[in-house]
Amino acid sequence: MKRFFPVLFSLLVSLPAFLLAQEKQRQEAQAPSASIQGLSNWICLGDSVAADVRLYGNGPWEFDISNEDSVYATYTNVSTSFIRIWLKPVEDNVFKISRLVDVLGVEGTGLGQVLVDVYPTPEVSILLDRSAFIKTEGPVTLMSDPPGGVFSGIGVTSNKFYPAYAPPESSPHTIRCVYTNTYGCSDTDEKDLIVIHGDAEVQVLQNGEAVTTICDDGLSYPVRGSNSDGVAGTFRLEQVEPRMVLDSYLIDDDENDNEALLNPAGLSGTYDLIYSYSVDALELVDTTTILVNDLGPLYLAGLPALICGSDEPYVLSPGGPSADSGADYSFSGPGVSGSMEDGYFFDPGSEDAFGKEISIHMDYTSSNGCLGSVDSAVMVHPTPTLGFDFSPACIAEAGGSIALSNTTEGKDLVERWAWDFGDPESGNDNTSEQENPSHFYSRPGPLQIQLEAETSTGCIATMEMDTVLADIPRIDFSLLHNCYNDGGAISIRNRTSCTYTTLDSLIWHFYDEDERLLDSLISLDPDEVPEYVFPSTGLFNVALRVVSAHGCEAALTKTTDLRPTVVVDEDGYSQNFNGTAHAWKAYEGGDGMSWTLGKPGFNGFLASDDAWYTDLPNQGDYLERSWVESPCFDFSKAGSLQMRFDILRSFYPGVEGAVIQYDKGKGDGWKTLGTSGDGINWYNVEDVYHEPGGSAAAWSNTYPFHPDTEWQKAVHHLDMLSGEAHTKFRVVIATGGRSNMGNQGFAFDNFELFEQSKRYLLEYFTNAGSTAALEADELVDSLSAQRPSGLVTLEYHTAYPGNDVMNERYPYGAETRSVFYGISVVPYAILNGGVGNGHRFTFTDEANSPSGEMLSMASEEEPAFDIDLDVKWGEEELQLTAEVECLTDTFHANLQLYLVLIEKEVTNYTGANQDTIFRNVVLDMLPNPGGKLLGSEWSSGKVVTTVLQANYPDYVEDLKDLALAAFVQDRQSGLVLQATIDHLDKDTGIKLPPGMERRELSLYPNPARDRLFVNLGSALNKDARLLIYGPSGAVVEEAELPAGYQIRQIDVSALPEGMYIVRCITEGQLDRHSKFIRLR
Repeated sequence: MKRFFPVLFSLLVSLPAFLLAQEKQRQEAQAPSASIQGLSNWICLGDSVAADVRLYGNGPWEFDISNEDSVYATYTNVSTSFIRIWLKPVEDNVFKISRLVDVLGVEGTGLGQVLVDVYPTPEVSILLDRSAFIKTEGPVTLMSDPPGGVFSGIGVTSNKFYPAYAPPESSPHTIRCVYTNTYGCSDTDEKDLIVIHGDAEVQVLQNGEAVTTICDDGLSYPVRGSNSDGVAGTFRLEQVEPRMVLDSYLIDDDENDNEALLNPAGLSGTYDLIYSYSVDALELVDTTTILVNDLGPLYLAGLPALICGSDEPYVLSPGGPSADSGADYSFSGPGVSGSMEDGYFFDPGSEDAFGKEISIHMDYTSSNGCLGSVDSAVMVHPTPTLGFDFSPACIAEAGGSIALSNTTEGKDLVERWAWDFGDPESGNDNTSEQENPSHFYSRPGPLQIQLEAETSTGCIATMEMDTVLADIPRIDFSLLHNCYNDGGAISIRNRTSCTYTTLDSLIWHFYDEDERLLDSLISLDPDEVPEYVFPSTGLFNVALRVVSAHGCEAALTKTTDLRPTVVVDEDGYSQNFNGTAHAWKAYEGGDGMSWTLGKPGFNGFLASDDAWYTDLPNQGDYLERSWVESPCFDFSKAGSLQMRFDILRSFYPGVEGAVIQYDKGKGDGWKTLGTSGDGINWYNVEDVYHEPGGSAAAWSNTYPFHPDTEWQKAVHHLDMLSGEAHTKFRVVIATGGRSNMGNQGFAFDNFELFEQSKRYLLEYFTNAGSTAALEADELVDSLSAQRPSGLVTLEYHTAYPGNDVMNERYPYGAETRSVFYGISVVPYAILNGGVGNGHRFTFTDEANSPSGEMLSMASEEEPAFDIDLDVKWGEEELQLTAEVECLTDTFHANLQLYLVLIEKEVTNYTGANQDTIFRNVVLDMLPNPGGKLLGSEWSSGKVVTTVLQANYPDYVEDLKDLALAAFVQDRQSGLVLQATIDHLDKDTGIKLPPGMERRELSLYPNPARDRLFVNLGSALNKDARLLIYGPSGAVVEEAELPAGYQIRQIDVSALPEGMYIVRCITEGQLDRHSKFIRLR
């Protein structure tokens, strides 16, 4: 216990000192510190930069901020540990804490420094040459110094000031420009801009209305200026020529009211009245030009010194230096008529002025009210009243003389006559001074005859007669055909032409061979086509007399040889010429005729029966152009016909030749049948020198000369004559006489007309989504319609290029046949299997498209097989029997039979190409698209029979449109050897919709000069119109065609030379058309 107390005492005594030492040590260990950090390292001159100071230790504190040169600032009694200070150096500098003391007086240290770069501040100015603008001005470019300032303010866009967007009512408008240099330092400048309306206007007033013409009449005229800016303006008057300011004519008592007075006393002419006002050095000016009228002396304008009673009326108008277009005036006196609106006229020939001295009065008021009047004395000298006529009214085309009769009244006044006959080609004879002369004209036609008479006073009276010296009618006519048909009338065409007159009447007389009058017809219409029923075949005389509108007459008689008519039906026509000509006749072409009916004695040929042949003379300068003409044929009951006959050629090679021609009896004349390369054994030379019948392509011989010693069978189709009722044929030759070569001319025999037995097959691939196929569809449809008995058309609808409902319903036929032929595009067509030259068609142009002539040529071949197709059409199914018979001696290849069910017209679909009618659409192939193999090794008479039964597809539109086609094809070559078709509705064939059929008109003569005859081929049963289109495509002529017409005559004499198209329009649809050439 004793030992414990001393120790405790010792501790108590030493403890305070220890604690004080410990505190002092702790405080010394906590000396203050501070840091400084700048918020930016640069400023623009004049700006301040912020710096953050953080203090550590015992506060409050005191510290100094120094720069590179001295203490910048001292901060005392800072009680917070964070303070933000602002530094504003004027040059680049460094700031730091240079002294730090805490509350205990303990000094500390400062950490960090603030480095500041000081950049210069720019001075910017707005550059403008003026501060006032008109609101209608365009944009003003704003610029600054230095360049690159950014502008803002009302009406400012980018660096443009638009006065139109800165309203004058709120002017002035302050615009501001801020410029920032590359250091980011900026300066601002402002300017006030004034925008004004700028619509100065000045007017001279008369009775409160603005005028530009005033009178020097002692009055003063108010002058008024105006503007929308409310600024007073000033006036001045300037003379225009020469330019000078006139001070004394304007009086302005109040320069602030924009009004003045103008006194024009002593002025005359044109002056500029100028009004101007200014805003901030911007001057606005308006000028009006005024005319000061000084009427001066007035007079009547337009009257010559010598006025004759025969003069045309004169136009009266005021004359004088002060006359103006806006003046009001009036004239009065004998012979004067008119008004301000229609004009005033003086007629010297009026009853109250002719041959008298009169006075004409004028009252005049200028457009600004200036008044004046004048009286003028006028002497009207008398003149004769001219008149004449001439006779005769018509002359021949070669010319003729006429006599002129002078019927002038007042001949005693005349001292000199002067005629101009309007015929400059007659030279000196074109004029005469006789009172009643005569003149020879070299041709008829329009002319102008002028008579002039001069009186003793110098007055000249003139009369011009525009007239036509008519031509004597060029009479002509022709029978439409010379085919006699018991009880049938024959139309007669009037071909009479008159260039410079018209026909008033036509009188027809009909005589027999002995000149006995049979009948007469009278017509008052030259376009009327009379018809006459002749009593028999043989020779008849037809006489025509015409009278023109000018009273001129012409007459013509023609002899016609009426030929018998043979009606051709399904049995055809055959003539072997044995024993008699059978209505065939030989005709001379004007240069001899050597045709003989008998046994030809041609070298190397052994004749067995009679034929037509030439028996040429041994004559060197001989040239024969003759022919043998057939009787007439009526094909209206026949189907698709072919011609076949035997020929022998013995011609000088390439020089002489023969052709066969036809005449349809429609006024077209003779046309050559076919051309080189057509048919079988058809014309073999393309350029025969003598051109028989006008054709260079003909039968002839070639070098070396080898005449025919056996009959050559020539075959050609007659599609162009289908349905024609008045057709004739003729065999025409052009040959010289016999020569040392041994040429003997031409012979023919065994003339036959028969229905074709070979049908041709056109397989057409199309798609309802193809626009390229649309036009091809129409062509194929048209060909099918034109050849219903000779052409079998099958239309396959493919799956490409677009969707096709008809393919979706039956794709197999199109797929199989297109693969068989290697076809991958549409449109595409195959003729008879595509084996023949040019029997594949892409429809890319005319050369690659099927034509009627090409199809017809395909039918001329002799068929190797025949198909007898018998179809029993039921309500839901069909039963067929197909017998295929070989017609040739031998045929070794395998034969495939195809049976195709088609629908002649499908209308339930609209293709993507907008086609709505599809024809001969393949619905099914029986028994399948691959056909039926019939075998090989055929001989004449071999028959293979196929019997099938099939139900109709459920997608048939109309059963009546169903048909079954059959064709046989050589499996090896692909050649289609025969085709046929059986229709459910036996009214077979396709009927073209309105406008698709393009029948041709018959036009003659062609080329035409004066008149054109249009033959429609048959009488119209409805009214129609004929339209003639010129070379530019515009309609140049139009004619109505009443129902019942067949032939129409049109005057084309006024048309320029060129090619024209004639179209016949029936009920708005094109019915038929053709072309002709107009020649001068």
